[in-house]
Amino acid sequence: MKNKGILFISIIGILVIFLLGGKTTFAQGVILSVNPPSAFQGETVHLIIQGSETDFVQGKTEVYFPDGYIEEGASVLVNNPELLTVRIKTKDDAPAGDCQFDIITNTQKLTVKKKFEITELAGYPEVMITVFPVQSVYLSDFDFSNLRNLPLLFTISVYSADHNYLRVYAELSHEKYGVVASANKTLKNLPPESIFTFDNRQFDSYDTEKAADEIIESALGNGTIPPGLYTYYVSLIDTNNKVYTVTSEFYISESVSGIDMIAPGTSLDSDPEVIYTNTPYFQWFGGLVEYNFTLYEVLEGQSSADDITTNIPVYQMNDLTSASCLYPNFAESLEESKKYAWQITSGILTGSGTKEIRSEVYWFIYQRSNKSGISLDKIKVYPDDINLLPGDSVQIKVDGFDINGDTLKVECEWQVIPADIGTVNDKGWFVAGDKSGTVAVTATCGSKEDYITINILKKE
Repeated sequence: MKNKGILFISIIGILVIFLLGGKTTFAQGVILSVNPPSAFQGETVHLIIQGSETDFVQGKTEVYFPDGYIEEGASVLVNNPELLTVRIKTKDDAPAGDCQFDIITNTQKLTVKKKFEITELAGYPEVMITVFPVQSVYLSDFDFSNLRNLPLLFTISVYSADHNYLRVYAELSHEKYGVVASANKTLKNLPPESIFTFDNRQFDSYDTEKAADEIIESALGNGTIPPGLYTYYVSLIDTNNKVYTVTSEFYISESVSGIDMIAPGTSLDSDPEVIYTNTPYFQWFGGLVEYNFTLYEVLEGQSSADDITTNIPVYQMNDLTSASCLYPNFAESLEESKKYAWQITSGILTGSGTKEIRSEVYWFIYQRSNKSGISLDKIKVYPDDINLLPGDSVQIKVDGFDINGDTLKVECEWQVIPADIGTVNDKGWFVAGDKSGTVAVTATCGSKEDYITINILKKE
């Protein structure tokens, strides 16, 4: 079949799409995916376009299709700098085949090739699956004894051609562990050349007994199905037992355990760190697309996150696309000897909706001058961000500088964030663990901190 299945990403609540554990870096911006990758002639669809290092801005981003493919009136909604949604209606006589189009922003022109196809309805049945990819899926999402409360995971559309009776068989499988679940549905009395659509809550029967033991065991810890590549196999079977099949894939990355704080400050179970600048540079580690930063004043007697985060914020910044921010000069000035606390929040899309991710709360005390007499002004950790394979190692070095830029000898403490992806000794020698992923290695030298990012790649 020409149609290879449709991946369709929900417009509402999307913060990040398939790859949660870090972004691939491209110098000039690249389009990673267009979902759905195809549409019927005359069909209205929402194209979800995911990029990397793109700069999509609402009102300043346009999508241009060639003449003869879509009706006028396409609308563009920018979800975030790396995700936009375009609502289009393909023309009834649009040419079948690949449809190349351009995305133009203030700084980039991106040409999208061979990622979207117009499909012609012919004289045989067609089936397509519309998947709503999420960043985390819970076993409870497949509780078929409670269909009304199941989240919407996918829809299936069937083009009947000249058949009035068709059977649909759907199966979800993990690349390593095998089948998760399967379902069946019979379609009767279909009008000729009609399109019938239903979702994952409307099958006639379901079978979860096929689920691999590894799937169940993997989910016992946190209730979510294991990360990896998943494939929906959908078969359409006619009365002559002729089978029409499509597949659709989505990826769930390693589970998000949280956002790891780097600097400034310490956790609430330690004495607050003293800092000596009223424009601190906040750093954290998470690998998500967007973050929200909030700074609070800590009132007398407060020492718990619940108490502190109910205070009126001193300053907030939302929709940050990097894991750091400089406290701006125009924000409310920090007052000497006062305690402040900060927190980072974000969100991931699960089968049951958007789940908020909260970092722990870090706190610090601001002093107007460095009363400890430390002359260290800044540090620099190097090499720059690098890629390693599991088991590889690298020597990480750090230089200290005074206010004049002269080099100082520094003694530093090292930390790996998250701690389960590698180790670092007191000399800065880092050894990658067995897991792939992205890790930050931080150096803390007195009151100064800096870090590098290391990507641990999968072995081929």
